[in-house]
Amino acid sequence: MKNYSLGIDTSNYTTSVAVTDQSGFVVCDKRIMLKVKEGKRGLRQQEALFQHICNLPELLNDVLNDETRGRIAVVAVSSRPRPREDSYMPCFKAGQTAGTAVSAALGVPYREYSHQEGHIAAVDRSDDDTFLSYHLSGGTCELLNVRKLMTSAEDKAYDIEIIGGSQDISIGQLLDRVGVAMGFRFPAGQTLDEIAMNTHNDRKVKEKKDLLTGVKIRDLWFGLSGLETQVLRNLGKIRNGEQNEPSSESPYRLNDLEKEMIYELFKRITALLIKETRAARKITGVSKVIFAGGVSKSSFIRNELRNNLEDIDFGEYSEDNAVGISLLGGRYLWR
Repeated sequence: MKNYSLGIDTSNYTTSVAVTDQSGFVVCDKRIMLKVKEGKRGLRQQEALFQHICNLPELLNDVLNDETRGRIAVVAVSSRPRPREDSYMPCFKAGQTAGTAVSAALGVPYREYSHQEGHIAAVDRSDDDTFLSYHLSGGTCELLNVRKLMTSAEDKAYDIEIIGGSQDISIGQLLDRVGVAMGFRFPAGQTLDEIAMNTHNDRKVKEKKDLLTGVKIRDLWFGLSGLETQVLRNLGKIRNGEQNEPSSESPYRLNDLEKEMIYELFKRITALLIKETRAARKITGVSKVIFAGGVSKSSFIRNELRNNLEDIDFGEYSEDNAVGISLLGGRYLWR
């Protein structure tokens, strides 16, 4: 019985392969993070493409075992960043090449979707036809007005309109740049998230002057480079000042002011998202909001948003993965 959908996603930092069944259940979800040299803030496209080519045989060999191979009914891949004709990144060619080969070998349909649609589909498990979605990742910081397309004749899964977001760097880039400047390996978002959570739970600097100012929003658009400048300037002052000895209780070799600055950075980011969401709901009249992309995995951000907003969803598969792409392939056949 062929009731499985195979999904492949080759984003800039993760090689992903997933299988879902006809009901949407995740049968398997396999990923390999791409390697970034210490001190670097990312990968060039040719470096990412090469690593994907090396990783895919291992993942596909693991996923296409005796139990699953004969049950694959469709192969779906991410072929571009966004569902637009002018959207292109070389790293997705690795998934396209592997996907077309597997499809031909198994004699099953082949479908292409965008990486952004895969992110949305991985979190979108509701019956809402229209909703707002954030795409918050290492290279993207967008607020989207999304309409779900249900007919299989469509070449895309969603009608997506970008209605807001960052006009310069993304939240993911902001966190990675700050983390690398503090001496952490790229990507640094998860490490900073842990520090922010620990500082929130056990704050030692309670009465203080704010280290950072908030981010202004204009017509649902904002900039984050100014916040980056503030953080890096304060980091330089802290490390050149008198209080530059790391706390003996810190596993990250940070002093209390450095930890406080990371905490405040996350507070400014979540305050921005809360303000942006409320404004977007007022403008569009749409209540449901989902958060997709690796930044949405942050425990600090999730907790703050849940405490201040209703009718929001993060889902289990916010970060880069092939689950959403696999689900879209299944939707093409069965829904």
